[in-house]
Amino acid sequence: MEQDPGSLSLDETEQRYYSGLHSLCQTDASSGTLSSPRVAELLQASRLPPEALHQGTDRKPAVRPEV
Repeated sequence: MEQDPGSLSLDETEQRYYSGLHSLCQTDASSGTLSSPRVAELLQASRLPPEALHQGTDRKPAVRPEV
């Protein structure tokens, strides 16, 4: 199966790490809604160059698999 060029392939450790970051930014765990100020704080703390941040926002939204 060919991978979508806009998709990301994560191993188990990376999946847990990014899932944890997602949880830290949630306003309500049941809805999965992210808090803009929390996301902004996380991105600022990352110290990534603006070009890298723009690459992340240029991607289409991720589709979460059913668990």
